[in-house]
Amino acid sequence: YNTPSASYLEVTPDSENDFGNYNCTAVNRIGQESLEFILVQADTPSSPSIDQVEPYSSTAQVQFDEPEATGGVPILKYKAEWRAVGEEVWHSKWYDAKEASMEGIVTIVGLKPETTYAVRLAALNGKGLGEISAASEFKTQPVHSPPPPASASSSTPVPLSPPDTTWPLPALATTEPAREPSAPKLEGQMGEDGNSIKVNLIKQDDGGSPIRHYLVRYRALSSEWKPEIRLPSGSDHVMLKSLDWNAEYEVYVVAENQQGKSKAAHFVFRTSAQPTAIPATLGGNSASYTFVSLLFSAVTLLLLC
Repeated sequence: YNTPSASYLEVTPDSENDFGNYNCTAVNRIGQESLEFILVQADTPSSPSIDQVEPYSSTAQVQFDEPEATGGVPILKYKAEWRAVGEEVWHSKWYDAKEASMEGIVTIVGLKPETTYAVRLAALNGKGLGEISAASEFKTQPVHSPPPPASASSSTPVPLSPPDTTWPLPALATTEPAREPSAPKLEGQMGEDGNSIKVNLIKQDDGGSPIRHYLVRYRALSSEWKPEIRLPSGSDHVMLKSLDWNAEYEVYVVAENQQGKSKAAHFVFRTSAQPTAIPATLGGNSASYTFVSLLFSAVTLLLLC
C-alpha cells in the first residue's frame, strides 16, 4: 500500500517458507535501484542482568550485561524501572541501546538522598519488550554539606543593640545541589595525513562539581569498539591516529564528576581515501610522451587540412 511519503510491502508469514530474502526494486525512466532485506522470525529478548549499582546522593549508575538472547533482531532500547522500598508505583525511563551498550551503564536520576531503592531492567527489540530482570536494591548517599563557618572568638566583645533598633536579616545564600555534568561539545579537525583527527573537547556545565575525567570510545562503523581512553579533567582534545582509510567513524565522549556521568557526546567523521603513490620519473615521462603525442597529432591534422 502507498502513503504520500512512502510505499509499503506488508508480509504476514503463514509458514517457514515466507521467511528469507526479499528484493525491492525501484524503477523510473532513467534506471533502477535494488535493495535486499531479510525477513527473520523474531522473539522478544531475554532480560539483561544487573552487575552492580553505584549510588550517589541523587543519582545511580546501573552497570548491566546485555541479554543472552536478543530474539534474533537487534536490541533497540532499554527500560529501567525503579522505586523506593515500600512504594508501589515504579518510575521508568527509556535509554537508547546504542548509547547504553557502549558503556554497559544506564543512569537514573531524581532520587532522594539516604533512601533505599530497587531497580530492574528490560530490553526492547523490533518484536517487543522482553523479560524484566530481577530487582537489585541500593541505598543513595547523603548530601555532603559544606563545613559550618568558624565561630567568633570568645574574647571578641559583641556590642548589644538597643531594643528599639531593627536590623535587617542577612540574605541566605542558596545553592543548587550538585548533579551530573553536561556532555562536552565536540569539534573535529582532520590531520594532513588523511587518516588521523584531532577531536576538540569543549567543556560545558560541570553540574556544580569538578570534572574528574573524560571517557572516550571510538570505532569504525560496523566494527568493534577500540579500548576506552581516559583523559584528565584538564584535557581539551584527543588525537585519534592510524585510522582506516576511507572509513566512517563515530566517537563518544562522556564527562564524569562526583555525582555521575554526563550523557555521551556523539561525533561522526570520515577519513580520506588512501592516496596512490606514483613515481615522479614515470609521471614526468608520461607527461612528456603525452605532450609529444598531442603535438604530433596537431601537426598531422594541419597537414591533412
